[in-house]
Amino acid sequence: MRQLLRICDEFDQKFSVMFNSAKSVWLLVSKSKQPFKCVPELYIGNQCTDLASEYVHLGHIVSAGLDDKNEILSKQNSLCGKINNVLCCFWKRDPLVKLKLLRSYCSDFYGSVLWDMT
Repeated sequence: MRQLLRICDEFDQKFSVMFNSAKSVWLLVSKSKQPFKCVPELYIGNQCTDLASEYVHLGHIVSAGLDDKNEILSKQNSLCGKINNVLCCFWKRDPLVKLKLLRSYCSDFYGSVLWDMT
């Protein structure tokens, strides 16, 4: 990982691109429940990056423990909010119209195929 970050720093110097270490975090991913004895420090442009326990990437919560609990809870809350919005905004409409709106607006399960449902 340090070698890859070194390549990024060389690219930074060569093409005048700046990588922001304040916006960069890294995860130490493991199924083990035991704490790590030695956690390495990783640098981008001579700035130390932070270690995170979870991170939102492309709208999905990736956790260091490889569990999907927070991701599922987030999507569940989002679904409840969308259903509430449809029902509040279209409360005078015919039930068939509301059903069609709920099916089209509230049935996105993007990313749910990644969840471990065991």
